[in-house]
Amino acid sequence: MNLGVIKESSPVIVLNATRIVQKKIYSFSTEGRSRPDCFVRLPSSFGPDSPIIITVHGITRNPLEHMIHLAPWADKYGAVLVAPIFSTRLYRGYQQLLCRDKLNRADHFLDQILTELTDRLGLTSSKLHFFGFSGGGQFVHRYAMAYPDRVAAAAVAAAGWYTFPDPARAYPLGIGKSGDLEDINFGVAEFLKIRFLALVGTLDTKRDKSLNQSTEICSVQGDTRVERARRWVTAMNNCANEMGMEQKSRLIEIPGVGHSFKKCMVDGNVGERVFEFLFESEKCKGS
Repeated sequence: MNLGVIKESSPVIVLNATRIVQKKIYSFSTEGRSRPDCFVRLPSSFGPDSPIIITVHGITRNPLEHMIHLAPWADKYGAVLVAPIFSTRLYRGYQQLLCRDKLNRADHFLDQILTELTDRLGLTSSKLHFFGFSGGGQFVHRYAMAYPDRVAAAAVAAAGWYTFPDPARAYPLGIGKSGDLEDINFGVAEFLKIRFLALVGTLDTKRDKSLNQSTEICSVQGDTRVERARRWVTAMNNCANEMGMEQKSRLIEIPGVGHSFKKCMVDGNVGERVFEFLFESEKCKGS
């Protein structure tokens, strides 16, 4: 296989509570770029029909940590693991697809990565599985709602706030027309077919500076990440019910966990929860 601009990173060693795990992780740069645009990990059972998991970091920008904690589950399910890198310089505000400079589009950047990567690796998967934590959860559910034909299932953990299926409110609070994203038409009946899982720690109630505390968002979605996750899942399922569709959005509240990716993974067993959800209807392909 010609990996081209896929480069093997130095082996990453992580010490957890029970053992030291060594992971092989590759960096990938799209054409014309010298810096890596994402990290990639191939399962031992890699083949052209391997499913693809996109895992999206929050504003701490820790894609390697995502790769390390999710690698065992990707192996178990025979999945290619891809972690895009949304740099602060180019993709500030990536959570809302259109970045704050009003020039760069995080959704287009991800599409470019996937187009070149799947071509280079010969992958044939027609639909993607997504996981995002915090700001990454914001990006993931908005990408899925904007491009439902590309998404099989999406798990959203500890998102700060959400886009509700409300056409009366302009995007990103609702799915009404926005002058910033005129090319996207949110098809409610289409994105409600996607299986969504929202996860949030029961202790994720701190109102810190990273949490959007605008008056409008608080009045519609609540004051904490816990309340906002509950309201979003309820809104998605109520919308499905009104349209006579199956309710496909679920909520898992993780006891004793706050807003920490590592604690969610180690103490909350989020990796296992996410992969069981994403592949609940598919046969485990790995060992």
